[in-house]
Amino acid sequence: MHARRLYPYLLGCMCLVLSAYGPRATAIPLQTLLNKMQDNPAITASRYEEQRINAELRQRQDNTSWRLFGGVDAGRYRDLEAAGLEKYEGFGGQLGLRYPLLGAMQARRAAVIDAQI
Repeated sequence: MHARRLYPYLLGCMCLVLSAYGPRATAIPLQTLLNKMQDNPAITASRYEEQRINAELRQRQDNTSWRLFGGVDAGRYRDLEAAGLEKYEGFGGQLGLRYPLLGAMQARRAAVIDAQI
């Protein structure tokens, strides 16, 4: 009977001794861990996803300010009329500055904030 009460104490002492001589856990800096990680598809996909999110954020930030737009067009049209074949040629172009007004600025800034989250 006396030996049965002694077993839990003996087991506890053995656990303490083994834990003292066991391997020690050390802290590893995050950069070291990232450098030692292998390139696998999940890591590559997460990097590309981060790049996509950053590009979307830059694009949304660019849309909240002044923008320059322009365009050039040309056309040729042939029309068959009673007098014969009529040919028309046209050229055009446009150039301008655009700035968001009337609530569009707040909507675009809200989109930037949503992209940051």
